[in-house]
Amino acid sequence: MAGVLAGSKEQLQAMGCRAKAIGWHAQQLLTCRGKASVRGVTSRGLFVQTSDGALFLSTEAERGPLTINIAGDRSWLSLAQEDTTCVIMPRTLRLLPSGLTVTLDSALVWRSPRRLLVADSPAEQRLRFARMSQCVPQPPSVIGMAQLSEWIAQGFPEAARPAHPQAERCARLGRAVAEGEAGSFATLIEGLLGWGHGLTPSGDDFIIGLLLALRRAGDARDASASILEAAARLVNEKARERTTAISAGLLGCAAQGEADERLIALVDHVQAGAPGQAEAQQAASSWGATSGWDAFAGMGVTLGQGG
Repeated sequence: MAGVLAGSKEQLQAMGCRAKAIGWHAQQLLTCRGKASVRGVTSRGLFVQTSDGALFLSTEAERGPLTINIAGDRSWLSLAQEDTTCVIMPRTLRLLPSGLTVTLDSALVWRSPRRLLVADSPAEQRLRFARMSQCVPQPPSVIGMAQLSEWIAQGFPEAARPAHPQAERCARLGRAVAEGEAGSFATLIEGLLGWGHGLTPSGDDFIIGLLLALRRAGDARDASASILEAAARLVNEKARERTTAISAGLLGCAAQGEADERLIALVDHVQAGAPGQAEAQQAASSWGATSGWDAFAGMGVTLGQGG
């Protein structure tokens, strides 16, 4: 990449980059003109924080509610490694001090699609979740919510409860979902906000998966509706003070049923069997370092126990 960048730096600065797609929520954040801050750079893109939230300029093809997908090669990211400021203008973003511009004129506005397939029976969903839980990677030095997946798949048996700091909370969340206890549910997820490390901590990823699964379950029970209402209210009131800006934004989106394409594929596999397991595993593995698997664990909490 260094060789490509050396020969194209001036050309990139002069021509800029073109956004291929923009998430609907990201588009709303860009209605406020002015300066925003670059808050983090990864191998897959950079995070920009505006006055109202955070968005992600991405080198990847997968779309998301807060994502702006940049078309073409990835050499622009090397040019932007030292940038600290993003100037938001009509139809254009300008990164400083690199001077790189991102044109938004032809970007397709994207929202999470509705699922056409009807959800399978709870027993079938639990079986798929159990199979997937066998594939969860076990990082040797990272304690995340994904490490609870196999126990969640078993239905939270007390005799096999793992020595994990969030195991009891996880089991109590399962009961709150099954019994429609909106107040308990909100209190329990509040304790997970910001838990873990990184730009999207493990506890937040877990909640994202849980809320997304509830939203896409197609369950119109009053209990589910009250749980989601309580969760949305909690996220709106507490997330910004308890976790990172990008996590707070993604949590708000998940409470509305909006998420990255990979998480949509993952929850649709669990609930409806499409896409298949291989694609679902790839989706879980490619959304952040461990974030996709942490979100997967949260999805399992919605499945309850029994056959």
